[in-house]
Amino acid sequence: MATLRTDVAAKLNEAVTVLDGLEKDDFDRRGLILGPDKWQWRYAGHRWAHLNCGHSGAFLVEAATGELYNIKAYGTPDHNKKAKADLGNILTAELASLQTRRWNYLR
Repeated sequence: MATLRTDVAAKLNEAVTVLDGLEKDDFDRRGLILGPDKWQWRYAGHRWAHLNCGHSGAFLVEAATGELYNIKAYGTPDHNKKAKADLGNILTAELASLQTRRWNYLR
């Protein structure tokens, strides 16, 4: 079982703060009134840390390396999408572009 690296956890805390701000700016720009979804992350003690937006999973972060993956279904990493368009690593990812890549960006 992999353990979550402290630098990955610190970057996830920073990412949540930045992504919350980006989500709020997007909602304000589009004139939506219900309020933006909140980003949060959790580590369940397995190989993956979950980066969620609202009640939906957005990304999986590999605990040992910090590699970012899209979610295929029910918390399963999409290795095929990773091979086609690599999201990179949470430690070096540009968070503004990460928010736009939440959905299927390969279509």
